Amino acid sequence: MKLNYINEKYNFLAPIIKNKLIRLGNKMDGGYVVDNEIISKLDTFISFGLGNGSNTDNIPWSFENDLIKTNSNIDINIYDHSVSLNDYFYIIFKYFRRLLTFRATFKEFYKRVKYLKNYVNFLRLKNVKFFKEKVVGKLSKKSKEADIKKIFTRLSDKNRVIGLKSDIEGSEYDIIGDLLEYSKTIKIMIIEFHWTDKKNILFVDLVKKIKKKYHIIHIHGNNYRSVNSDGLPIVLEITFLNKDEFDKDDKLKYNYNFPINNLDYPCDPTNKDISISFREF
Repeated sequence: MKLNYINEKYNFLAPIIKNKLIRLGNKMDGGYVVDNEIISKLDTFISFGLGNGSNTDNIPWSFENDLIKTNSNIDINIYDHSVSLNDYFYIIFKYFRRLLTFRATFKEFYKRVKYLKNYVNFLRLKNVKFFKEKVVGKLSKKSKEADIKKIFTRLSDKNRVIGLKSDIEGSEYDIIGDLLEYSKTIKIMIIEFHWTDKKNILFVDLVKKIKKKYHIIHIHGNNYRSVNSDGLPIVLEITFLNKDEFDKDDKLKYNYNFPINNLDYPCDPTNKDISISFREF
């Protein structure tokens, strides 16, 4: 893959090398790279954004499902106001009509039925809680909203060891300031930043604030969008690990080239992945 060197002003994004990185979730959109050691320590995971499952080849809850397989004792709180069972019923109805008109096989129809069944079974797991609420920076008079304070107030044990994932289509910029107030308990964060071109100044400012408490351990460009004029992906997935999880005597080394084979995969499998390279410093 041809190297895509991004502007040197983004050198602060270069991830620290961690040897225990694993991928949880799909080998496409919805899969993320995390540190395996910290996952085993977590007792709570908060997930912002699940997806509506309109594409049955891409299981929206695959990350959370793999998370439970990796740490069966973890409690998962999911927030997504856009998810509805109607999406799944619509897909089943569409394939039922295709089945009747010989435009789909029974196997294709049954795949969609099984998909709905697996989704319902996942939400029924004892350690999964689903909140049909929109994550916002500031509560309005609208119902079905949750800000960071409301989300963390719901946790019964205030001394939890927490992981967090955010894929909320641009609203991540509204909540980061509040998230950092809980940096002592949030040990790992996976944040998908949108519109790094239009919101570049804000993006840079907020990531630098996060880096006061966290090290970046992985980045990946979402290839559903391209790159901006500086070579930076317009949608960028970043994994942050709390600095408390590093030995203060460790000499930090950096990864300069992404994607990483057998760890990163293109979000859109029909197009090549985005190359991100830093000039060594």
